[in-house]
Amino acid sequence: MNLLEKNTQVNFKTNRDLLEKAKMIVAAQNLDMTASFNLFLENIVENKALPFETEKDRERAQLLEELRSEIKSSFDDLENGRVYTTKEVRDYLGI
Repeated sequence: MNLLEKNTQVNFKTNRDLLEKAKMIVAAQNLDMTASFNLFLENIVENKALPFETEKDRERAQLLEELRSEIKSSFDDLENGRVYTTKEVRDYLGI
């Protein structure tokens, strides 16, 4: 990454215990919190994404897995002759 001018101060609230634990981990990497946050921001910009999975990402992955399972089940039904006629579907849906 390029050396960027540090020209903006950022303040935010967080949990004290969480911060202290993070500081110990960051210090073990021979960094300080400023350097680690800047690396975090640079990583987001470089990759155009967060460097971790969010709850929404996990929900999407679960929905995608469920959809794949339903599609597989439908293909299994089709391949094994478990199908409905157009009339049966229309009658069931009332169309």
